[in-house]
Amino acid sequence: DDERQRMQEIIVNPDFSIEEFEILKTLLNHHGGLAYTRQCAEGHVAQAKAALEVFAPSQTVDILRAIADYTLDRRA
Repeated sequence: DDERQRMQEIIVNPDFSIEEFEILKTLLNHHGGLAYTRQCAEGHVAQAKAALEVFAPSQTVDILRAIADYTLDRRA
């Protein structure tokens, strides 16, 4: 489809413009790509935090959990 082709053209172009980036974001939102990516990231963060359960509670474990949460909350 034309929109998919347009997204691929923008993604493979290392010199895409700000306007093209905005077009890409709009298309990704429209097709659910960003929501899907967020959902996948949330799953990975949940797995990472669950893996920390084998360690005794500590400041280090708390920091690692906070870093995992930060990856979801940060804005580029």
